Amino acid sequence: MTEHRISLPIYAKTFLADATRVQTERVVVMFHRWLMERCMELSAFGGKELKEFLARPSGRAVKPGTANSYRWELKHYLLWLQERGLAGPFDRQEFDGYHRKYLPEEVGEFLRYLAPTRKQGTVKGYKATLRRFHEWLAEQRIEPSKIDREICLAWGRLLYEQGLHPATRVGMMVCVRKYVDWLWERGVTAAPGRDLILGSDLPKKPEYLPRPLPADNDRELQQKLKDDQSKVGLGLYVMRRTGLRIGELRQLDRDCVRVDHSGGHFLKVPLGKMNNERLVPLDPATLDAVVELQAQAQDQESRWLFEGSRARPVSMATFQSNLVRVAGDMSLAEPLTTHRLRHSFATSLMNGGMSLVGIMKLLGHRDQRMTMRYAQIADETVGREYFEALSRVSERYAAVGAASEVVSDPLELLQDVIRWLTKELCVGRTERHARLLVRRLEAACADLAKLRSEAGRAS
Repeated sequence: MTEHRISLPIYAKTFLADATRVQTERVVVMFHRWLMERCMELSAFGGKELKEFLARPSGRAVKPGTANSYRWELKHYLLWLQERGLAGPFDRQEFDGYHRKYLPEEVGEFLRYLAPTRKQGTVKGYKATLRRFHEWLAEQRIEPSKIDREICLAWGRLLYEQGLHPATRVGMMVCVRKYVDWLWERGVTAAPGRDLILGSDLPKKPEYLPRPLPADNDRELQQKLKDDQSKVGLGLYVMRRTGLRIGELRQLDRDCVRVDHSGGHFLKVPLGKMNNERLVPLDPATLDAVVELQAQAQDQESRWLFEGSRARPVSMATFQSNLVRVAGDMSLAEPLTTHRLRHSFATSLMNGGMSLVGIMKLLGHRDQRMTMRYAQIADETVGREYFEALSRVSERYAAVGAASEVVSDPLELLQDVIRWLTKELCVGRTERHARLLVRRLEAACADLAKLRSEAGRAS
């Protein structure tokens, strides 16, 4: 248990020793501070006092959802005290607070249908969206069996009027579409969701450019993170050198280094956003940082490389605040976030000449199109490739001019075009059309070779 500004009673420390939620500790500390400020004995605390505490637990009013969360945490603590004769007795109705509206049975059945093939977080997202959807249907007095295209369009307009981000609206509309598909399969609705919510109904997601740090700022920040005395600062240095997501960094096991048969060292990244594991090579400087972090672990039996209070991983907010602290007054055009370290990692590798497929594997992506959003080719790289291409073109024309009697082989020219298309355009959004063009050119090459052979036999 962490140290606090107030001295907690022995029984409170005993209760918190077995608690597993950080929120529980926060509410118990807040509760005892509230009692101390009013010089109130625990035995005098009842239903009236509970309402006063929940209304202004720290001296200022809180939202109903927050008060309900505090009520839930405090209920378990007060009932625990009552069982030991330290408080109460309490009427359990005094602990009744806000309850979410009834979730229809068909939604529960749909969530159970999703559970075996979806992550727990994905199922929770479906639950929140469908709860909201059914509350809106109830307000409009619409039965699920009456859902049609006009109703689905009205739902989409409502999300737009609420000012939700386009990506959020897409997710919620796709969720409802899949749910209505499921209802249609069971004969509840007259049409499937894919006919009621079309692809053209979904808002366009904004495509943001990657935000790598400028080269000078990147080098300066890496040095600051490496020299920082805190464990979190050194962890951010490892994140920049390996391209991890912040969630993957937090979940790193203490024993996260692997060695291959040739003596190379790799960082074993746990299951993350894409639900896959991977190995990231470690250069000597990054390996030294990881080894130092392992040595700094307070408990040699700890599971996490970055372990906070109560044997839990360090929070994302702690990493973000430390990054801003270490950066200091560094002047940047856009806010500094932990994810920009990942952008900088991908961009630096692409500028160094690493293949797109290799970067994709290091970042843990499943599709090259995802990697293209992260890897930004720097201006100097584009310039270098441009002048190299001009040089090759000049050399080719010079060779043709010096030996005019040499006629370029059309078959060889077609093969050059195929190689260029395969290298330059068979990635990202142009991949499909480029591959179709390559197939047509390959067919043209075959036809040309066949015609040439027939002409040779005729002569």
